[in-house]
This record gives sequence, C-alpha cells and structure tokens, in this order.
Amino acid sequence: MGRNKCLFSRKWLSNKDYSWVRECNNKEDKYKALCSICNKTFDIGAMGESALKSHMKSEKHKSNQACTSGIKMTTFLAVKTPTNNIEPDDSASSGLKCSDSASECTIVPQQAQVAPSLVQSQISSYVNKDDVLKAEILWTLQSVTAHNSYKSNENVGKVLQAMFPDSAIAAKFTCGEKKTAYMSLFGLAEHFTGLLKEEVSGYFVILFDESLNKKTQQQQMDIHVRYWKDNEVTTRYLGSEFLGKNSTICLLCPRNKRCQIKFIYI
Repeated sequence: MGRNKCLFSRKWLSNKDYSWVRECNNKEDKYKALCSICNKTFDIGAMGESALKSHMKSEKHKSNQACTSGIKMTTFLAVKTPTNNIEPDDSASSGLKCSDSASECTIVPQQAQVAPSLVQSQISSYVNKDDVLKAEILWTLQSVTAHNSYKSNENVGKVLQAMFPDSAIAAKFTCGEKKTAYMSLFGLAEHFTGLLKEEVSGYFVILFDESLNKKTQQQQMDIHVRYWKDNEVTTRYLGSEFLGKNSTICLLCPRNKRCQIKFIYI
C-alpha cells in the first residue's frame, strides 16, 4: 500500500500558490503536509497535489487566511517614519496636506502639542494640601485597622510614586514610618477620643481591667466606657494606662501628673 502513496514534493515550497505549505519535520509524516495558516497537517498520500488544492479551497483555510493576511507582528513593531507628502514650512503650519503628483490638497486639523511637564504642572495646580492630607489619613487608618507596623510604611511614598507616576497626589505623598505614627497617636487618636466624649452624655459606667503587659513588664489598665446611645447600651474602648504600685488616692491626686487618669473625667 505504501508504494502507491504520494510523497511530499519540495517543488511545492517554491510555488507562490502554495506559500502556506510546509514539510513535516517527522519522517514518518512523509505522506502528509503542514498548513502554516491553519496550523494543521493533512494527508496527501492518496491525492497528492490535488490535496493541496482541495485544502486551499476549504472554507476554514480561506477564513484563516483572511484573518492573517493583513496582520503581522511587524505591523506592531514597525517604526513610523515621516513622509515627504507634507511641506515643512507653509503646509505644516496651515494644516494643508498635498500629494506629490496631483494638485490634491486636504485640510488637516492641527492638534496642539503640549509638553508632558506642562500637563503635569496643570494637574498639580488643582491638587491642594487637603487632597494629600486626605490620602495620608486614609493610609494611616488602613495601617491601624490592618494592624500593620509603622516600620512597614517606610519608603511607601516612593513606591506609590513609582506605581502612579502621573498622579500629583502620589508625588506629594510622604506618609512614612514616623509620620504615620505621629498622625495615629496625636491626630486620629485625639480626634476619635473627642468624638467619643461628645457621644457620652448623661449617665455612664467606667469599666477597667488591670493585667501585666509582658512587653513593658508593667501593669496595664484598660478602660472602657459604657453608655446609652440610640436606645441601646454601647461599650467603647477609652484608653489604657501603664501603672506601677499606686493607690486610688495617688491616681486621683491632681499633683501626680504621671499617674493621674485624666481621660476619666468625661
């Protein structure tokens, strides 16, 4: 049976009509041909060159050829060079495009070229300090609620500037390790404590629990406040104090500023 089969002919590779034909690399597929457009092999052992013509006329081959005929990788990698159809002096300034052979002219609308630095400066003019401060406050809240360390925010401004080079807010973002700690302790903590004191109106109860803090090796007393809000009992954390061996009188003594619990007096 193998003696009557047709073999692949190399003369098909030089035929322009069969530019898509490739020879199979496997020696066992000498009775087959490879279509580079369809990326499939087909049998030529029974029909020979007629198998090529039959495959070329198939609808699938025509459809694949139509999709790949005008799209090549070099289309995306080609460097656009300026043509000689536009005069450098008068036509370029007036937006007039003329061809070389005929007197055909087309008015092309000119687009103003704006430098990137000018665009960035114009965007920066609309960004004020409040926008940057809002971004830094949101970042600090995220760090606190996610229990991230202040050290993890080191050089975060440079990271954001690399991620968003076109952002005017990221360019001015400077919420690093020390600034995050300062904003959380002396900014947000004071703000939320003030809001809590405003909510507590009327009767309230102070809850406290003292236990040893293993890290500081001091007695830590956590204080919560329980009060009435929106027809229900609400309990909120108020603060903590690190205490030594102190009595109640010592804690309430106004002259002992180190041990006095000032925020109890709501």
